[in-house]
Amino acid sequence: MSNILITGGSGLVGTALSNLLAEQGHLVKHLSRTRNLSAAIPAYEWNLNEGTADDEAFHGVDYIFHLAGANISDGKWTNERKKIITDSRVKSGELLAKKVKDLNIPLKAFIAASATGYYGSLTSEKIFNETDSAADDFLGTVCRKWEDSSLKFQDMGIRTVLLRTGVVLALNGGALKKLYTPVKLGIASPIGSGKQYMPWIHIKDLCKLYLDVMNKDGFSGPYNAVSPNHIKS
Repeated sequence: MSNILITGGSGLVGTALSNLLAEQGHLVKHLSRTRNLSAAIPAYEWNLNEGTADDEAFHGVDYIFHLAGANISDGKWTNERKKIITDSRVKSGELLAKKVKDLNIPLKAFIAASATGYYGSLTSEKIFNETDSAADDFLGTVCRKWEDSSLKFQDMGIRTVLLRTGVVLALNGGALKKLYTPVKLGIASPIGSGKQYMPWIHIKDLCKLYLDVMNKDGFSGPYNAVSPNHIKS
């Protein structure tokens, strides 16, 4: 049994992963904006604006899964929204690294979400691999800064894994639920030209991958967490 701390635990992936870990007998806790220790999965408070996090959340932790980050599809990308998207990923990673260093937590691994947006948002026939450079558009820049904040753990000698995730498909939320609504109403149409590639992964496969990454010490660095089958949206 491992002691696991998850950020973004109330999100689509965080909820599924938390349940899977708990089912396997692991001790799971969340970092959240609201403290609730009586919940099925206890939540400890952190505040990115104030740069604080409950020390108690880190006690005895073996692994941290860092999934926190504002949804990029919630609203227009105004300058204010771009700052929220960036800060929710970068400042959170930096805060976690500071707490682990200050509290001298002997983590076995730090496992963080990233995104295939690392390679940019333009349509391309190229199949990117983990050795390719980050794009210089907004998504590429956000992912590069996001990963840089996570790599602070690697600098501390902690095994660090980054999962560059595609669109996560699940019946109970996420992109598929949003795409299904216009289909159900009979007004669906191709997105844009309909020729752009959409890297994707099923939520069950993603959660199993997170478990493999945790359990196998050979995993380190960035990995593309996507299906091998390339489809167009």
